This record gives sequence, structure tokens and C-alpha cells, in this order.
Amino acid sequence: MQLAEQQINQAIALRAKHEEDKDHFEAEIKRYQDKLYEKEEENKIDDDQSTAPTKEKAKTGEFQNPLAILKLRLAKIVATNREKKRLMD
Repeated sequence: MQLAEQQINQAIALRAKHEEDKDHFEAEIKRYQDKLYEKEEENKIDDDQSTAPTKEKAKTGEFQNPLAILKLRLAKIVATNREKKRLMD
């Protein structure tokens, strides 16, 4: 009985930790998305002010659409997981 209570308490603690970590992760992602959005806005303003591309703009060009990058990563992970599941079956 006491062992079962300990395991239940441990499971509850792990769930709480997971939720806390999840909230922290989501906040960090939101913060990074906001920074990327601000940089994109700065680049748009810079593009309007000058027509010649700079090295900085060339470096950030590949990160103009972080959602597309995340979708590609997700698709790769999903495909990998499907393959692993197929191998396990």
C-alpha cells in the first residue's frame, strides 16, 4: 500500500514537472519567434531604405520563414518515427 502511494506521488510529481517544463519550452519558443519577427521587420525597414543587399541580410535570409523550417524538421521526425515503428512491428 505504501509503495503504491509512493509511486502515485512520484507520477504526480513527474506530471507536474513535465507541465512546468512544457510551459517553459513554449514560452522560450514564443520569445524566439518574437525575436525572429522583430528581425524580419527590421530587415523590411532596411530593405525599404537601401536597395543594395548587405552581408547581414544574406546571413538571415535562410531564417526568413521559421515556420517552414520547423515543418520540415517535424516531417523528418515523423518519418523517422514511422520507420522505427515499422521496424519494431
